[in-house]
Amino acid sequence: MAFTAGKPNLLLIDAENKVSSLSTSGGVLAVSLAGARLFVSVEKVGIVEMELPSGKTLKTWPLRTASPTSLAALPTKKVIAFSMNQMMQLLDMDTGAVAPTQFFSHQVAADPQQEFLYSLVRSERGPSAGHLIINGRPVFIQQSRTDWIQSALFKYAVVNKQCLAAEIRMNAASNGHELVVSPDGKWVSVVGGGGWRPTQAQGHKAGYGIALYAADDFQHIQGFFNSGAYPKSAAVNPVTQQIVVVREKDAQVYHLSNESEAVTLNGPFIGPAAWSPDGKFLYLAHKSGVRVFRNEISAAEEKNAGEWVKVLAKKTSSPTLAPQTAEIQPLADYATFKVEDQSEAVEKAVVLALETGRRDKPQDWFQYAPYQTNAELSKLLRELYGQVDRETAGPRLYLLKKTKEEHKEHPGVDLLLGLTYFVMEQWDSATQSLLTAIQRDQARTNITLESLRCLGQLQKRQTKSLAAAYCYAHVMRLDLAQPQWKSEAEEVFKQAGLEKSFERLSKAATVNVGTVNPVKVELPPLAEPSAKTKLTAESLFKQCAASVVMIKTERGSGSGVCVAPDGIVITNHHVIQDRNPKISVHTYSTKDGKLVRSEELKADVLYLSETHDLALLRIKDAPKTLVPLHLETEPLVSGAKVFALGSPGLGELVLEQSITDGIVSSPARTLGRNSFVQHTASVNPGNSGGPLVNEFGHIVGIVTLKTELERVGFAIPSTQVRETYNKVRKGL
Repeated sequence: MAFTAGKPNLLLIDAENKVSSLSTSGGVLAVSLAGARLFVSVEKVGIVEMELPSGKTLKTWPLRTASPTSLAALPTKKVIAFSMNQMMQLLDMDTGAVAPTQFFSHQVAADPQQEFLYSLVRSERGPSAGHLIINGRPVFIQQSRTDWIQSALFKYAVVNKQCLAAEIRMNAASNGHELVVSPDGKWVSVVGGGGWRPTQAQGHKAGYGIALYAADDFQHIQGFFNSGAYPKSAAVNPVTQQIVVVREKDAQVYHLSNESEAVTLNGPFIGPAAWSPDGKFLYLAHKSGVRVFRNEISAAEEKNAGEWVKVLAKKTSSPTLAPQTAEIQPLADYATFKVEDQSEAVEKAVVLALETGRRDKPQDWFQYAPYQTNAELSKLLRELYGQVDRETAGPRLYLLKKTKEEHKEHPGVDLLLGLTYFVMEQWDSATQSLLTAIQRDQARTNITLESLRCLGQLQKRQTKSLAAAYCYAHVMRLDLAQPQWKSEAEEVFKQAGLEKSFERLSKAATVNVGTVNPVKVELPPLAEPSAKTKLTAESLFKQCAASVVMIKTERGSGSGVCVAPDGIVITNHHVIQDRNPKISVHTYSTKDGKLVRSEELKADVLYLSETHDLALLRIKDAPKTLVPLHLETEPLVSGAKVFALGSPGLGELVLEQSITDGIVSSPARTLGRNSFVQHTASVNPGNSGGPLVNEFGHIVGIVTLKTELERVGFAIPSTQVRETYNKVRKGL
């Protein structure tokens, strides 16, 4: 594979060095390959799973944060790891939920055997420091600070969709910038801008170059392979036991058993390197593309070239990827489903969705065993699924009609026929095929849902707004948890003049996917900002700090800010996450000129919104010293001075009640579907949920995101916070 960061395509180079291209819906930022499954970080989209070599999109996981620039997929463990805000995050491939870990991480890589994760950490701490692993967690120890920066290499075991630290190598490289794992999983290395300087010589040289470690024992160093200049990349050939060390002007190829002799390949090169699985070709990134070098191998190597691939294939096979064998109970009323176009029918469908709406994601029909009994048919349908356009619709329709003659009862064939007729704008035929698919599937799988969506869009094209709303009410009934369906439904309900019906559906959908009101919500109104007086940083901290709280859950800590009397606090959804979490809150008060932390206080969750990353809490027995800060109502402008308040940190190390300053870079930076305040105030994990305030001490945003770019942070605008608060207060 080859790609240019930020460009919407991937190049595939096959065993004969023929090049083909795959397209994505946005700029490619990172990839992770697991067998024939390709996982791609796509800018403004999230993480996408693609099938090789067809390039068909199998699944998409939208992310609240910016798409990562480093990810590692372990499909046999059902997790995808990625680095974000210098921390490792784990995405659950089943639910799409993202869980932050307490592990630092600047880059991640997957073990090809699908058992472990590797992580590169540029610790920015001197060599008089180290880690101990206690109960699967790395505990940092430091005696003093120095100016020499060493990068650490971490290894994690993945168990039950969680990570446990298994091994650490502190002096893996200096200023590490790339993590390298050999294709057979035996070797691992960190490429560093300053090379490698071990604390002890250990019989190996040091300096500009790459140290190669055994993956099962980081203390075993196979060799130090000199580059004589800053190394840019490396790659290990598992067939011939060679390693290529790349620098800008050339690349040097060593054998793993001989770190003193190398073959030089003239550049210039820009970094990335890879060997072909048979060991015969070396691919090096060049400014104008990819350069390919032939590698002569011996007869013995030729004979054993595929052995490591066979071993790996056995180790990574998993029964968890097999189709579901259990029979799914159908919804019998879909056996006679037809499209209705009266407002009364739409209302009945809404009531049905509210009463029997499903929270679980519908079963993928390609993973439903009763639909996969014919391997040849399954292969054909998978190839045709999603690949429909006007140019190929004719031949596709002919092929599907022939398939229909042999497989009259398969609802997947009817779905694909309906989609093809839809593209060809043959509305009557499309309707009949989609209705047949629904009546045969009866909501056992996502065939029914996809057919309903297509029917809804078909009715919309024909300006039959009530019929479109009817279809989407049933879509929502089958999957209340998918924000995309909610967005599509909102548009058609609005066109049908049924906004109030949609509001009821929307509220139910929000509750089912994690927006909860576990206690009765009776909220006081938000106070309007008082007279404006510019404050110095010192005065602002004295005025605002006691309104900022520290929040602790079982997953970690974050910040929050009081916005209304009676202990009403705003924070981030990702700080709370669960509907019924164990939350403790610490408030602060001033005593003898110093901030004093309160004892633990309990809090109730009033509201959670994953879409806007907001949470609303009520602190029980809130002290009188907890006074609300006002939400700014006037527009924010670029260049305005702002301050971030909160308690950044990790684990037991929390820098309570910190303040940093900066300016507004953009008052409305769009990321995904949401708009954020981009600012330069320094924020770190633990600042999440805390306030971003202006010079008057008014809240202009709630801190939510931090990027790996220097002094680039994001906050939820106060306008969104105010709108959310008022909707909750009104019971919307």
